[in-house]
Amino acid sequence: MTCASDAGCSLVIETQFVEDTEQDDISLAGIICTYVDDVAADPGCVKQSGISTLTTFQGKPSLPKGTHVVHTTFSAPPGITYRHISSYQLVYTLYQHQ
Repeated sequence: MTCASDAGCSLVIETQFVEDTEQDDISLAGIICTYVDDVAADPGCVKQSGISTLTTFQGKPSLPKGTHVVHTTFSAPPGITYRHISSYQLVYTLYQHQ
């Protein structure tokens, strides 16, 4: 992802994971985390549980001009050895500052 503005950029991140409730008989639990240049985006990574859809909003309000690496991870908490995800969505929106 490239920030072309000399004034920098802001990155807004939305993620969503939806459990396949037909295959799993327990509620979805996990940690969704997006990293920008190998650093967790704000407000950090949070464990969620007890629901069939996990959604997060994270961001980086101030990125310098240049190319940045963005990636998202999903991990289950210890003791859960499998998880059936029916769908997921990752939306990265980069705003160029003026």
